[in-house]
Amino acid sequence: LGKVFDIDSQRMRTNVGNEAWHTDSTYKPISSKCAMLSAVVVPEADGETELADLRAGYAALDQSTKDRIAGLAAYHSTQYSQANDVGDFPPQDAGIYHGEAYLRPLVKVHPETGVPNLFVGRHAFGIPGLERAESKRLIRSLVDFVVSDPERVYTHRWRAGDTLLWDNRAIAHRARPYDYREPRVLIGTRVAGEPESEMAYYPTDPAAEAGRQALKAELELLRQETGDRRYGGTTATDRLV
Repeated sequence: LGKVFDIDSQRMRTNVGNEAWHTDSTYKPISSKCAMLSAVVVPEADGETELADLRAGYAALDQSTKDRIAGLAAYHSTQYSQANDVGDFPPQDAGIYHGEAYLRPLVKVHPETGVPNLFVGRHAFGIPGLERAESKRLIRSLVDFVVSDPERVYTHRWRAGDTLLWDNRAIAHRARPYDYREPRVLIGTRVAGEPESEMAYYPTDPAAEAGRQALKAELELLRQETGDRRYGGTTATDRLV
């Protein structure tokens, strides 16, 4: 089952990028409503999956911050997150590196419970109406705030046969590093959300052009930068030395 990906492969670089906090499929027209991982083969140590409660994170914000972020939105793109987090610029393709960026609110109201939660992670960038630096600081500060309280974070230490299921609309997650020479086989399943609550827009929508232009401009700036990498792109390489 599975194989050990070459350290220089695009799949491995994507896996390393997923060591940053994120919610799944926000870079698609319709984001997923739930996610599931099932462990088949696990490494001897490390490689955990962590979950963070975006509902509790929002509830704990002070009122001034809640007022500040009300009505704000950010674009979401995997091309952005790979470039920003690990200095990786994958070529545009028909898969997850599709050249689109989808606008989603910073605060999401859960369609079933009515409870508000933050909806930010590594794929989010370019809040319209804010300067680039201010947008990056705000997104980063919100994510950091959520995970600053251990009570809002659950760490799952995998055993073969485990299955983990969570609500992608209100829970962020991240992978943890491990010895990448070891096999690790997790089967992932995502369930698409209902368009009424999880739809941003389709690429054919006129609103999509603003997202494409925002992503293009951001990637050009990231190519010019050398040191502004939050998570660092050498994690996997370091573990092979």
